[in-house]
Amino acid sequence: MEQLITQTNPVVTFASAGEYTIKLTVTNPAGTHTKTMVNVLKIVPPSAVNYCTNVRSTFTGGYGTSITEVNLGTLTNRTLDGFNGYENFSCSKIALLPTDETAVMNLKITTSRYATVNYNLKAFIDYNNNGLFEAEELLGTGTVVPNTSLAPVTINFNIPASVVTNQLYRMRIMGDLRAINYMNCDMYGELFMNTADVEDYSVVFYENLSTAPQNSTSFSLYPNPTSGNVQIQGGQDFIEAVQVYDVNGRLLRDVKQINTSLYMLDLTALHTGIYFVKVNGINYKILKK
Repeated sequence: MEQLITQTNPVVTFASAGEYTIKLTVTNPAGTHTKTMVNVLKIVPPSAVNYCTNVRSTFTGGYGTSITEVNLGTLTNRTLDGFNGYENFSCSKIALLPTDETAVMNLKITTSRYATVNYNLKAFIDYNNNGLFEAEELLGTGTVVPNTSLAPVTINFNIPASVVTNQLYRMRIMGDLRAINYMNCDMYGELFMNTADVEDYSVVFYENLSTAPQNSTSFSLYPNPTSGNVQIQGGQDFIEAVQVYDVNGRLLRDVKQINTSLYMLDLTALHTGIYFVKVNGINYKILKK
């Protein structure tokens, strides 16, 4: 159903998720011009997963020690201090990340001259959307010494082949003046930290169409299911690189500079289950028997 909007700086509410076409009409003394952009706007459904947000800390803000700035993809967020202990930016601050590039997270950390120990950082994305931040979902860690202003911390991480595009994922960044051992609620329903600064964001992954193969190159992988070896055939196209991921996005194989049209991939050592094989950046799903 078409919705006509004539207000300045309107706030639009969409009844359902999906792709929407935008038609913009501009009128001035020279006349009227209309531009239509088909399916240019994508609305993703909200997440119904509950996360532990009850952070209990002996001292929030950490004597002036906190996560000061977060930069990831299209996301930039600055916070003056961590005295709130926990802040949920998942609705207002969303990082858009292409699936075919290594993600780079740049943080800025401020630590107090009164602190006597290093400030520890951990970042997670809940890839399996189960409401928990698990060890295999760790993006990276960082450490900052005391008495530092806006110290840069960089975390690089690969996007799992199993991610679903145009879906909200929860990201959590945690900072503490002690080792971060609790990523989720404890038996009391709390996330207990010594000196807490916990920030939640949302991440949406998208396919970078500008770098997609222009000739719709495809490869054949067989047998599938397989009990061991998988033959990858590229026809007239050379196979340049092959990666294998498990369902949690962990990289299990990374073979580069193959440069042949036929390659035998050995999955014998892997357990029974579903795996994702990326050939020259194109994803395929393999069932290992």
